[in-house]
Amino acid sequence: MIEYRTERISPQYQDSVTELLGVFGWSIVSSQEIYNESTDIVGVDVKTYGDGFIGGFMQGFTGSSGTVNVRQRKNISNYVVLNFARDTDIPNYARLRELNAEFESIMNAEEPKKPVKRTAVTVVGTLIIAVSIIMALINGTSALLWEIIVCVLFPLITVPLTAVGWVKYKRRMRDYNYILSRMDEIYNEAQLLNS
Repeated sequence: MIEYRTERISPQYQDSVTELLGVFGWSIVSSQEIYNESTDIVGVDVKTYGDGFIGGFMQGFTGSSGTVNVRQRKNISNYVVLNFARDTDIPNYARLRELNAEFESIMNAEEPKKPVKRTAVTVVGTLIIAVSIIMALINGTSALLWEIIVCVLFPLITVPLTAVGWVKYKRRMRDYNYILSRMDEIYNEAQLLNS
């Protein structure tokens, strides 16, 4: 029995997708590039000169009663439709199918982002507070109660939150690296089974 699948992708990924699916036993049956272009009107600006002395003068000067400017936006979509087939009687079909399903379930994992904004806010805020405290000590001024509360609470809240953010980032990065290594293992095993 033959099973089929269709992929719609950007033309630049056609070769890599064909190669990747080929490892799992899929062979390309047909491909068709689709190119669509449409134009949407996103607005119309109408400038009329109106009545009265100025309007009459401008109509006489330009020969028209105003201008119409149509704002347009072009929408262009370009993609390739790839049709694949796979024979269910190929050797190691069951295992290739399992590997294919696992690969596709993890292939869209996103690399985690570093908590840079949170870190910057914590560092800058703590530096401003430290400089303010040093300047107050040098000038011999006393702080108001709310100033003391802010100077104590800001670092007590933001520093642990930043530390937790970095711990979570490290954990997510470890998981992401595991996913990448697992994808390599799946790909290599599928290559061996399909050769």
